[in-house]
Amino acid sequence: MQRNPIEKIFATEEIAKAVITLGFNDQCIGKHAGFKHFNEDDSEMRNKFVHNTDVHGVWTEIQQQERIPFFTICPAPTWDQLIDWFRETHDIDIDVIRIRKGGLNFEYTVMAGGKLVASDRIATRLDALEKAMLLAIETLKGNGNSEKEEQSGSHYSKP
Repeated sequence: MQRNPIEKIFATEEIAKAVITLGFNDQCIGKHAGFKHFNEDDSEMRNKFVHNTDVHGVWTEIQQQERIPFFTICPAPTWDQLIDWFRETHDIDIDVIRIRKGGLNFEYTVMAGGKLVASDRIATRLDALEKAMLLAIETLKGNGNSEKEEQSGSHYSKP
């Protein structure tokens, strides 16, 4: 999925919703939002976007064009905000680094309590961040594979 420059700063809606259910409640500078009619489910929301909490002009213009109400879905934490939250609150380290070998340009590593959960190489930074966050969420929920990875001795997760 192609993201605009502003959306690249913020975690996806899926990740934002997941960390909120896990206790994330830090103040965020952005929100995931969109337009829908009052009787529609969030899945039917149109023109979804991330907006800064202090900027109102964009959605007002869309609301006037679409003639439907504007709804905030959930806060939109930044990637760095979530990396810090996982580290400080749950002892889960997420690192994404750029590498310069082969066609895969970024490597992510997720560690929980000092033990490797997963590490892999991915083409884009945003894909690496998203994959690492989803693994950290899975680990926090108790569905992680850190024990399996430790037993196999592998430093790279299997695709």
